[in-house]
Amino acid sequence: MVLRSSVKLIILAYAVSGLLAITVIAFAFSTPTIGGLSTYWLLLIPLAVDLIAASKHITRLATKLIITEDRVRYETGILSKSTRVMELSKVQDVRMDQRIGQRIIGIGNVSLETAGETSRIEMANIDGPQKVADHILEMVRAQRQK
Repeated sequence: MVLRSSVKLIILAYAVSGLLAITVIAFAFSTPTIGGLSTYWLLLIPLAVDLIAASKHITRLATKLIITEDRVRYETGILSKSTRVMELSKVQDVRMDQRIGQRIIGIGNVSLETAGETSRIEMANIDGPQKVADHILEMVRAQRQK
């Protein structure tokens, strides 16, 4: 099982950016200047939204949680990579959190904890977080029964 953050919010940001660009272009055609300044500089707003969405998209592609039969591996990074590995049998708690906005679009945060305080792995904005948490718990139980 390989988990990545949902792409729903990124697609929404790209859509908002496109609508903003269309609105700005329509406004610029109807009002080419305001106070002697061109209104095309307003296109910087959707460009900024695009840049933010692109950075989130790259971060999404560079971060993944891989769950195998006996291990959990959290990988992050593009050029330099950081990896955390924990044994699946040592997972003590699987937690799922959803804020109101996340509940509306069906995403949430899933975190795994072991005995130590610093041994928490969290994946944000996962699609179907409750199903994922339940599946991980089933895998933990199966691993402990071996």
